Amino acid sequence: MPGARDTADRYFEAVNGADLDLMRSLFSDDAKLVHPSGTYVGVDAIVDFYREVIFAFQTSIEATVTVQDGDFCVVEFEGRSPLGGEDQVAYACDVFHVGGDDKILSLHIYYR
Repeated sequence: MPGARDTADRYFEAVNGADLDLMRSLFSDDAKLVHPSGTYVGVDAIVDFYREVIFAFQTSIEATVTVQDGDFCVVEFEGRSPLGGEDQVAYACDVFHVGGDDKILSLHIYYR
């Protein structure tokens, strides 16, 4: 079992590559995403959110701090979008809860 950190790394790969197939493969069927814009339950709702919001804004993310403890991984990161201007950086923190099959059970995203 690769673990929560490897799953988080693959999530960053999916976001930066705007890869919906990879994104879908990372979440359990009944996963929950809690984001400042709302709560999304189920892999289809989560994939729709990434298609319509994150990928539409051409978001790229770069991890700055990563901590894993068992089946949880917390990643602090910087997010950028070419649509927001060169100097605009969003600072955020993702909290991943990953199951035994290395799929995301829940993801909570916080911005500052």
